[in-house]
Amino acid sequence: MKKIYTLTITLFIAINCMAQTTLEFNSAMFDNLTTSKLSTTILADKAGLPELLFGFNGSSSCAASGMEEFLYAYQTLYAGNIGTPTIPTPDAIFNSVGEKPTDVIPLGALYFNYNYIDENALNNGLIQIINSQFFDGPNSGNPYNQSVCVALGTLYPDTLTQLVTFKAEPIRGNLSNNVSSAQINFADGAGYRTYTANTQYGINYSTDGDYTITLKLNLTGGGSVYAKSLIHVSASAPLKSVAIGGFPSDYPCNNGIVPAYNNTISITRTGSMNDGLVKIWYGNNPNGTPKTQLTKPVVIVDGFDPIPLESVDRSAEEIYFETNFSDTYPNSCTEDILNEDRMDISEGLIDRLKNLGYDICIVDFEWGGNDIMENVATLKLAIGQINTRLSNNGSSEKLIVMGPSMGALISRIAISEMTNHNTRIYISFDGPQQGAYIPMPLQELYSYMFGVINKTITISEAVFALLNMPMKTFSAMLFQVTLNGVVREYSPLDCPAAKQMLMYHYLGTSNDQPFAPHSDHTTLYNSIAGVYPSNCMNVAISCGDGHGNSQLGFPSAGTDYLGYSTSSKIKTDIEFKELPTSGSLSPFMKLNVWQNALFGIRLNYINKEYKSYTTSSSKSYEQLPGGNFNGNYMLGSILDNLSTGFDYDKYECFMPLSTALDLSSGVSSNIFSEFSIPSGRNFTKNIYPSKSPFDMLYVCNENKYHVLRGPNPNVDDNTLNSSIPGLTQDMADFVVFLVENSENIEGATQSEVYNMYDIFLNNGIQYCSQPFNVNLLENGTVKKSYNSSAVTLSNATLSGNDIDVELYSTQGITIGENTTIDIGASFYFDYSECPSE
Repeated sequence: MKKIYTLTITLFIAINCMAQTTLEFNSAMFDNLTTSKLSTTILADKAGLPELLFGFNGSSSCAASGMEEFLYAYQTLYAGNIGTPTIPTPDAIFNSVGEKPTDVIPLGALYFNYNYIDENALNNGLIQIINSQFFDGPNSGNPYNQSVCVALGTLYPDTLTQLVTFKAEPIRGNLSNNVSSAQINFADGAGYRTYTANTQYGINYSTDGDYTITLKLNLTGGGSVYAKSLIHVSASAPLKSVAIGGFPSDYPCNNGIVPAYNNTISITRTGSMNDGLVKIWYGNNPNGTPKTQLTKPVVIVDGFDPIPLESVDRSAEEIYFETNFSDTYPNSCTEDILNEDRMDISEGLIDRLKNLGYDICIVDFEWGGNDIMENVATLKLAIGQINTRLSNNGSSEKLIVMGPSMGALISRIAISEMTNHNTRIYISFDGPQQGAYIPMPLQELYSYMFGVINKTITISEAVFALLNMPMKTFSAMLFQVTLNGVVREYSPLDCPAAKQMLMYHYLGTSNDQPFAPHSDHTTLYNSIAGVYPSNCMNVAISCGDGHGNSQLGFPSAGTDYLGYSTSSKIKTDIEFKELPTSGSLSPFMKLNVWQNALFGIRLNYINKEYKSYTTSSSKSYEQLPGGNFNGNYMLGSILDNLSTGFDYDKYECFMPLSTALDLSSGVSSNIFSEFSIPSGRNFTKNIYPSKSPFDMLYVCNENKYHVLRGPNPNVDDNTLNSSIPGLTQDMADFVVFLVENSENIEGATQSEVYNMYDIFLNNGIQYCSQPFNVNLLENGTVKKSYNSSAVTLSNATLSGNDIDVELYSTQGITIGENTTIDIGASFYFDYSECPSE
């Protein structure tokens, strides 16, 4: 396990104190003080904030610590030592943190006395500041106070199971020799029992909930001191570290939104974390009864699922069934969550396709954060096995392959590499064809926090216990997978797929330099540049505003879009900016954690500023059109935990419109103008292949949440309604139209495609406002044709039992030459006024 340091957030009562001097905190600034006045060997100020130890005072009403507070106390007492510490290094303690709740969980215990600088020491001349260093002052007297720290730590960062085994660590500290005996109460109803080092205690908590474990130290001189630790217990506690075997339940809501699948196809490959499972829901026969075998598949390829844990997995079936509609489905998975109601859609994509006889095949990858090319290989095998099953069932149908988000990229590469893919339509639903975007301010903030828990920054720089962030926030960002027998640890931003997809990555970007991608991104996208599936129709759907309008709630480039600050004693200032569209080096993120110290100075504990500048290949995308996303959600809710009531409610561009449509350089984001889309349309047959490689394009009238259902930010619907899922009714209409009419679209003109779409959505009725097209009669698109002018039916062939046509005209109908109406076809024509549309 990686060494874990802590960033804890504790808020204090505000102190109005004017800062006389600003100092950048470092432990060496205390090295010049005379230590002879110390009554102990520890000066806690050297490690950070001694105030955060004050609650662990040994009284029976002492504060209860979580793991993070205990680790902070340990490192403070270790780092504050003015000599050679006699206790193990913090690394040794951090390395003993339990991997998962079924392990033996260590219990750490501390009993120290320590010194800290009196708040009036500077004003009373007992201490002075020279060149940002502390020295003894000109006046006599002792500048130090003394206190005691008694702490108990349960060394596991997350929820524990009801059946748990604890192991007692030795009581460590400079007062441990004063302890005559120790007792511990696990709050399990058994009362106190003897606390003995290296002893294991099997505890059974009968119910879920919070429990306070109490350590009682009986002293040789009489009396007792106490330490407490707070734990949370749940029978369903998830593992922190897992080696995935099989597949989790992708949708925890079992109240009927997602029906059980009818069949599966397992994909097994050599290696690890690269298998797959195809889940199949059969469509309906013409009489409405469910089919019993695969004959007409629509393949939906899952997207980015970085954390392979059931509790956080969200798969494609949830997206499409949740945005589906049926009177038998509940409105909400969790009835007490008011904003979780599903979208009001007249008929969802899944129901419509199943009613048309299509089978839904959802490809679920074992690890959606794996190297993209690993999942490409898995999808190629899945497509091959689906085609084999079709052939065995006597079906000659071709596939429709649709990928949401990263699934679009995987599908594009897989089909492009296959010579016998048997696919007639490939649909990219808000796919990262050039990459995805998470704002660099968020990434750099994440990077700094991750450096804290990953021990890549110093104790004196971090000080850690400054902001109210529970350890579980960080542990949720870290997960472990076993790759080829080796346990590796990742976070959502650092897993292979994230480094490949993100256009800019904090690991590829140096401070004061232009934003840059990770090398894995460059390698992947260079290898697929310009490569798209052949022998099928390629379609792109973007959740971005086709008019090119910016994301709502974001100001113009180069200005602040987040300014957060606390007013407590320990203050946090965070600023996020978009880079200017052009210009010199500019800050894009500032992180300052500081206090007006008790001795009258401003003390900066963390003072970071990140700068960059815009180039032709490096710019901010926060406000640009595209499918939006709350990037903070992906990063483990870092900002949401900064303080009570804080909410990062920005929905920045995540999948830029330019990448979802793979626009060429220089093509503007006004898609309606660039691609000559007439008023009232959201799609076009692409007649400008130099602008985009796709055959068909779909864009929205406003920026919508990227693919998934988004949380409601509790703002007015007229400004930002992110509770609307990415898959809208219009998108579902468009997809069904493509699926049913792709063969007819291929040779049609742009205007004919528009008419075909209107007629299809009107159940085959052609109104007088639409020009008569004999081809639409022949291919079965038009079932009933109304015309305000004379109609001549020439060179037409109506054949087959599914042809049932009615033709009307106010000016007369003529059956011309070379018109054939075969046996089985039904054809009726007559005079009729044009009905209202």
